[in-house]
Amino acid sequence: MTTAHQQDILHDEYADEVTAVAGTVRRIMSAARRQDIDELESYHAFGPKFTKFDDFEPLDRQDAETTRRLEREAASGVREFTPEIVDL
Repeated sequence: MTTAHQQDILHDEYADEVTAVAGTVRRIMSAARRQDIDELESYHAFGPKFTKFDDFEPLDRQDAETTRRLEREAASGVREFTPEIVDL
């Protein structure tokens, strides 16, 4: 592969992949609006090696079970969620 060809690849738009990612983001936002926690959890890669940092300081590391519990608790307190996606 030539250097010129490598640079062309970096500038490709990857329309199929962009469409797929945009669709996933829209499905996540739709599930959040509907407060469908089970669907939202399906987008996580929960497993024995799952980790996530807390959303607030101190930024503690969380395992899958802690993340599930805290996200369900947070979602139960939300009355209305109307996200606006800008420049997706």
